[in-house]
Amino acid sequence: MKVVILAGGEGTRLRPITYEIPKPLFPVKRKAVISHIIDFFNKYGASEIGIIIERRQKKDFDNWKKFLKNKQKSKIKFFIENKRGGTFGCLRIVKNWIKKDSFIVANGDCLVDFDLNKLMRFHNKYKPIVSVPILKVNTSGNYGIVEMNDNFVKKFKRENIIAGEFISGGPYIFQPKIFDYDESSKKFINIESGIFLKLIKDNKIMGIKIRKSRFFDCGTFDSLEKAIKNW
Repeated sequence: MKVVILAGGEGTRLRPITYEIPKPLFPVKRKAVISHIIDFFNKYGASEIGIIIERRQKKDFDNWKKFLKNKQKSKIKFFIENKRGGTFGCLRIVKNWIKKDSFIVANGDCLVDFDLNKLMRFHNKYKPIVSVPILKVNTSGNYGIVEMNDNFVKKFKRENIIAGEFISGGPYIFQPKIFDYDESSKKFINIESGIFLKLIKDNKIMGIKIRKSRFFDCGTFDSLEKAIKNW
């Protein structure tokens, strides 16, 4: 299965450091956050990994990739987002690369640890357009949470959550049919606040709670410090 990692963004909550270093390249336990993410997907046999970055970040990511050398099992390919299109809009540039198979979308600034096979089995059994893992978060903050009925997601919203509660922060499994819900006239569209709302109306998004899980957001100084101390 192919994996898409969303690694662009300005990282405004981590200024001024992100003027110099993209946040997915911040070190946690002396390894870049994105390297931890790729290690996770390598563990579950990801065949190819596409990383969406901004053009201004390319040199930084090229240097990071050279450092990896032949240590990674998956093939890594960069996709350049020339204009910000939102967390879903940026996926338009990988549409042809994905082709006809289901694919995974993950954030480039979040560390996760759970049984990905459990999510994939769930996705293959019920075949929703989107499968969402409900994971235990280890850092407090503003996160997406869902209300479900028989595993069908009925409502998606963002709330301030304390560490130890469950959120739907990804990684998500998408069927290529998700692009049928795209609105090409919109230059900017997000996954949760845009596409998910349409899928909920059609009962095409499902979730599974995975109690044995960890989720560290590395997008703020406070949460990054917790990740460094506890990952």
